[in-house]
Amino acid sequence: MTKNDERLIEASIHYAIAECGGLARVTIPKAMIRRTKIGVGFDSVSSGGYLTFFHRISWRGLLHQFYSHRMIYYLHHGEIPRIIDHIDGDKSNNSIENLRACSHQQNMRNSNSRKNSSSKYLGVNWDKRREKWRAKIKVDVQQSHLGYFTCEKEAARAYNKAAAEHFGEFANLNIIEGGEE
Repeated sequence: MTKNDERLIEASIHYAIAECGGLARVTIPKAMIRRTKIGVGFDSVSSGGYLTFFHRISWRGLLHQFYSHRMIYYLHHGEIPRIIDHIDGDKSNNSIENLRACSHQQNMRNSNSRKNSSSKYLGVNWDKRREKWRAKIKVDVQQSHLGYFTCEKEAARAYNKAAAEHFGEFANLNIIEGGEE
């Protein structure tokens, strides 16, 4: 457990899970009286896109930034895992149904397609030399070639099949327009 997790546990007495699934401040610590509000809507967004909030433990203490999803998970389960995964990939969706404990590998398996990829599908890219779509998947540290395809959707289907087989519930499958996932 990290020092920040210990601080989060200490601060948890001032927070609860709101009906909307977000985080609500229910009491105000004396160290934060001046500009602090009770209720929902005090989250800010980190540079990584996660909802965060600030909390001061003591009068002279520093203002600490915490991830909202870590507090929500702790309030619901009573523990803080090393890594918490957002099942749907939406970093701002902190409903308890969307959060699960996982390993680093499992979290990476649930990642989205890169923004600079030549394809809109995960595990698919354009091979200029062969002028075909290539499907590939990385399992643990080993990258496996799934084949070359004339159609981008066929390559995405090949990736989906392999991802479902290797990653199970942590597989992030491509949504293919006009066809099954």
